Amino acid sequence: MKKAHNLNEYTTADHALMYLSRADSTPHRSEGGAVLLDFIPQKELHNKFVHALGLNEGEEDPSNILLEVETQLQWLRSTLRS
Repeated sequence: MKKAHNLNEYTTADHALMYLSRADSTPHRSEGGAVLLDFIPQKELHNKFVHALGLNEGEEDPSNILLEVETQLQWLRSTLRS
């Protein structure tokens, strides 16, 4: 039996860095991301996460907020380059 080839190339830092180097030049990338976020039940997922931490709604740290996507990407890029 043949060993299955790993199709997830994004597990390698080189591939992820290559994508990030050209990602911002993808036409309508930010608009597409914004549309996708509209389909994610963010409040429900957040509440599920808070409950997984053993907290109830309203008990979480007020600084526990999502950052803008660009801030997260900057952090990711700097982490992968280190």
